[in-house]
Amino acid sequence: MQEAISRRHLFRREYRPLRKAVAAIIAKVDPINLLALGAPGDEYDPEVTAILPLLASARTADEVCTIVRAEFARRFGDEVAGPHERYRDAAAAIWQALSDSRYPSQP
Repeated sequence: MQEAISRRHLFRREYRPLRKAVAAIIAKVDPINLLALGAPGDEYDPEVTAILPLLASARTADEVCTIVRAEFARRFGDEVAGPHERYRDAAAAIWQALSDSRYPSQP
């Protein structure tokens, strides 16, 4: 049990910068305008939590776009989620953050 808890803490610590980046990107894009309507800044946390583990399989920004859009469609429905184009800028930024976390620059 203790080993599982330790692995969970290590996972959280290693991915905290990526989580923060993805959360900030999603909030900036505000794909379904919840923040613009006055929702709290952490409104998209459940979506970010669901998206993060799926990013491990992404190999392109287009795949990230599909992952992000699919999660919003799952949570809010296709109509509210809107077209893939709405997620392209967020996906490009998330792809960059993901690439940076996979291959950090050497000092």
